[in-house]
This record gives sequence, C-alpha cells and structure tokens, in this order.
Amino acid sequence: MKKLFKTALVAVLGAGLLLSGCSSQSASSGSSNADKIVIGGNFEITGGVAQYGHNGSKGVEMAVAEINAKGGLLGKEVEIGRAHV
Repeated sequence: MKKLFKTALVAVLGAGLLLSGCSSQSASSGSSNADKIVIGGNFEITGGVAQYGHNGSKGVEMAVAEINAKGGLLGKEVEIGRAHV
C-alpha cells in the first residue's frame, strides 16, 4: 500500500511539474502581463456554499484594490485571474 501511494504521489508531482511549464503565452512574446502579478482562487459561486464563495471573492477584490492603491506588489499591479470551470 505504501509503495502504491508513493508511486501515485511521484506520478502526480511529476505531471504537475511537467504541466507547470505549459502556457498559452511565452515570456518572450512581449506579453502585457509582464508588469502584472496575476492571482487566482477557488471560490464556489453555485450550490449550497455559494454565499461563502461570493463573500471570499469580494474580499479578494477589496484586498487587490487596496494593494494596487498602495503601489502594487513588488512594484507591479496585482490582477485577479478569473476562470469558470
């Protein structure tokens, strides 16, 4: 059982490392995100816990607005990346 767990763990971590380099934009393509830090989160917006997801999302929006008003993070603007999956 431990061997199976270790093998699965190594496979998942390896796949994660492999896919972490995949992107639709390369760093050398002159991307407009070079001066931005994009963050994301997992907020449930439907179902029984949607009220918590909406509240969490609003909290992140407020924090990002406050951070950007103070000059950003490491001198870069912070942006919220959004995706509906």
